[in-house]
Amino acid sequence: MRQFAGFLFLGAAVLGHTAEFSDGVGATWVLAKASGTCVLEQAVDDYGVVRFSGVVGQPLRFEVLGYRDLFAPGPVKVLRVAPPWHASYPSTEVITQLPHRSGGALRATDPIATRVLMNLYEGFDTHLARSGWYAPNTAVAVEISSVNFRPLYEQFIDCFHGASASAWADMERTRVTFDTDISALGGKAEVVLKRVAAYVLADSQVTQIFVDGHADSSGTKQKNQKLSERRAESVATFMHSEGIRQELLVIRYHGASYPVENNTTPAGRARNRRTTVRLVRDWAADRFGAL
Repeated sequence: MRQFAGFLFLGAAVLGHTAEFSDGVGATWVLAKASGTCVLEQAVDDYGVVRFSGVVGQPLRFEVLGYRDLFAPGPVKVLRVAPPWHASYPSTEVITQLPHRSGGALRATDPIATRVLMNLYEGFDTHLARSGWYAPNTAVAVEISSVNFRPLYEQFIDCFHGASASAWADMERTRVTFDTDISALGGKAEVVLKRVAAYVLADSQVTQIFVDGHADSSGTKQKNQKLSERRAESVATFMHSEGIRQELLVIRYHGASYPVENNTTPAGRARNRRTTVRLVRDWAADRFGAL
């Protein structure tokens, strides 16, 4: 347990100290199944355990179980927090409040449970914040780390809803690459995009599709900008031809501004000549039902 001053984003600027509980950088998620219940949990040092549990045909369940009750009476804030390595850092958003139960347990089902699950999947940490009962001018923060979460996410969803549920993990982000100075799609790229389009048409909860065009750094800034635009447009046009509604598509292009590899090698430049397709889904709308 660590204590420090000025944990402002918790809305506790007037509080003198915050007791922070976290599993730290080496956070460990553990997946288990017993008696038909699928459980994904993380131990929080000196505090207790955070747990997602699911049974086929029932809503997802989210619990925070402490060894002792440290929160003061009243609602506990649930925050989505971008860690320092996240592209959205620094950002913090209060997503809900949970009732403080006798003994200190916090519990939620869908849609809140699914929202917390997906925030972790997207690399955001979850913080639980409330003043402490045990001393004036104190706050308690329980941190749920997203580190090492993704490798077990797909297995948890498979356990909870069957193998078809894992399709989202495969389809959420897709990348197609291009040869030098080329913006037309090749046959392999079309096959990949046909699969993405088929998924979107089958999943009514996809609310937006971001199509982002990129280039390597071998050309001028103006040339790379136009090339990335044409690459994004070619992907979006193909997706539309496969039946995707135009209003779902958000087309963006970035030139060579966001390389994923070093442009000093042929292999690196090949990976940077790309268009990415990212799906956005309203998880609360059907609570995994369409997967």
